[in-house]
Amino acid sequence: MPDRPNKQARSSEIQEEEKKVTPNVWRIATYVSILVILGILLFIILSHNNRSQNLAVHGKSIAVLPFINDSPDKENEYFINGTMTDIMDNLCKIKDLEVLSRTSVEQYRNNPKSIPVIADEMKVSYILSAVMQVHGDNIRLTVQLFDSNEECLWSKPYNREIRQVADVFSMQSEIAQHVAGKIEAVITPEEKERIETIPTTSLSAANYYRRGRAELDSHFYSNEGRDAIERAGRLFLKALECDSTYARAYTGLGIVYWYTYLGRNEILEEAFLDSVLNLVNIALSYDHQLAEAYHLRGLYCMEVSGDKDKALVDYNRALELNPNDHGFYNARGHHFIEHFGDYIRGIEDLEESMYRSAGSELPGKLYKLGNAYQNIGFPDVARQYFLQILDLDGDTAKYIRTQVWEAYINENIETMLELDKKFRKFRPGSSMYGFMEMDAGLDDAIIRHYKEFQKQDKTDDTEPTLWPYYYGYALWLMGEYKEAQYYFNLQIKNSEKIMEFNRSHATWGPAYIDIIKVYAFTGNKAKAFEYLNELEENLTTIPLWMIAMINLCPMIKPIHKEPEYKEIMLKMQAKYQAEHARVRKWLKETGRI
Repeated sequence: MPDRPNKQARSSEIQEEEKKVTPNVWRIATYVSILVILGILLFIILSHNNRSQNLAVHGKSIAVLPFINDSPDKENEYFINGTMTDIMDNLCKIKDLEVLSRTSVEQYRNNPKSIPVIADEMKVSYILSAVMQVHGDNIRLTVQLFDSNEECLWSKPYNREIRQVADVFSMQSEIAQHVAGKIEAVITPEEKERIETIPTTSLSAANYYRRGRAELDSHFYSNEGRDAIERAGRLFLKALECDSTYARAYTGLGIVYWYTYLGRNEILEEAFLDSVLNLVNIALSYDHQLAEAYHLRGLYCMEVSGDKDKALVDYNRALELNPNDHGFYNARGHHFIEHFGDYIRGIEDLEESMYRSAGSELPGKLYKLGNAYQNIGFPDVARQYFLQILDLDGDTAKYIRTQVWEAYINENIETMLELDKKFRKFRPGSSMYGFMEMDAGLDDAIIRHYKEFQKQDKTDDTEPTLWPYYYGYALWLMGEYKEAQYYFNLQIKNSEKIMEFNRSHATWGPAYIDIIKVYAFTGNKAKAFEYLNELEENLTTIPLWMIAMINLCPMIKPIHKEPEYKEIMLKMQAKYQAEHARVRKWLKETGRI
């Protein structure tokens, strides 16, 4: 065994070796450090590029997922959903953001998926998720912001004791602003002020309102029916008992009244839905920046009073205050199309509504766009939207139904009937709209529907309000001419009342067409032409469906050979052609075709 070197000798040897090795070690370490730094930089660059690519595709878009209720007491679900909705509403007030609708994300409540999958399905760059617990007056909330690659950009826990209503609203405001900051979305001073607004000083009022809003949500998202609407109304009233200045509760109550009475026979009464207008005006007197109040007043101005210009002002104001509400874009889009005859601005708004929609509501958005293109004469463009719907829901019958309508508005009855037969193979027992059956000469179906109507319990709401002529025509086919005249007279009376009050059913045309049908069929040609002239003069654009309905309806055929009829229809065709040409030019300029 060799002798062990002494400690001092060993120390000297080590020092000599260190002198030789150290420069090499440092040199290697430097190389490694440089590689590590380059790797980090490359990772940052690649991550930034990925994020930039996502932003280039989907912009500053975000989906707020349903908050996970981690509370032992599930009775607090309304509070947790309300927190999620309020944070989403705050984000919606930021114009530099694109926020997906609440309906779009509901599909993930009981069907969780990975962040990248959700981001891809929702076509967004960012996802906000949260877990929340509620124990009495204490809440615990953890929020996380992810990019589409599941990189967590921001996370923060909130532990709050709720003693006053500001504790809730300030937290929600803070979260929305932090999220916008991480996404680098610009918040204007006006938007910041709206986000930080505390809408009520009463915690009880806020809780009743949240419960009411949850009931409305269950009606719209879960199809729980009118019972949910009625429960919502009672809860909004309780909120107002706690705080009579709570603007949102007034608007909530207005929405309840709107969906309760819209479409009922009260449309023939002068004070129809005036309660909605009163509630909205009270709400705006307390909060002049309440977007949903302007939206609801816009609906009232158009549907009830027929003031299209005032309605547009309110729709514009609603979108100025909340530039992300898909429903606001949808309402204004239809307003441009139906009441201004402006298909370009209407389609642009319907597209904006679609961009903020995904999941279960997307097919409906695509259908509205396709329908708009059909009615202004672009069936090929429309078909692309309908095929997208088919890809999403696989509903062949629904797709065939769109082609039935295309055949109808092109006045091709033979093709329409062939397609309808295909449709009914998928949906046995279904039928076309009554006016389409009439125009296609399906007399047996018209008589059958009238007999089904007769079997109903007769109440005020079952008396036909908008289309009594249909039942008059059925009775005429059955040879019961006296009874038929009753419904024809009812149609004249109702249509004139609707025109007198300038309801929406008159301003965009149907009430005029209905009364024209009766006067033409019963031999009063002078009156028929009077209203046909008014219809043509009142409308800026005449859609294809209207021209088809007037040309095909057997009730109007008695005046078809009159020179005045041909003269008016030429004017209608000219208005249609002018808008069709304008839309075609726009489609080409914007690369849509």
